[in-house]
Amino acid sequence: MWYARRAGVPLGTAVGTVVVDRVLALLGLLLLVILGLPYLFSLQVTGVLATVISISSILVASGVAVFLSADHMMARIATLLKGRVRTAFLHRPFLIRVKAD
Repeated sequence: MWYARRAGVPLGTAVGTVVVDRVLALLGLLLLVILGLPYLFSLQVTGVLATVISISSILVASGVAVFLSADHMMARIATLLKGRVRTAFLHRPFLIRVKAD
């Protein structure tokens, strides 16, 4: 992000690309964990370890889904509040703003 900003990339775009990169990396790791769960359970791993891995996988997947959908929800809320509150920056979802800049 620092080098992109020094090269003249706008701050919003530089920050946005780092956020998108981190979210995609998290999705990749989540996919690896989910694909590895059947192997984990075939090793007869039971008890606390299996429960922790399963619950944490579900929580991470839920968190990523909320993160990706929250942006679109904010754009919809902005259209509902149009005229009452200054919400111009919310009208376009974050990923679209990053791609457009």
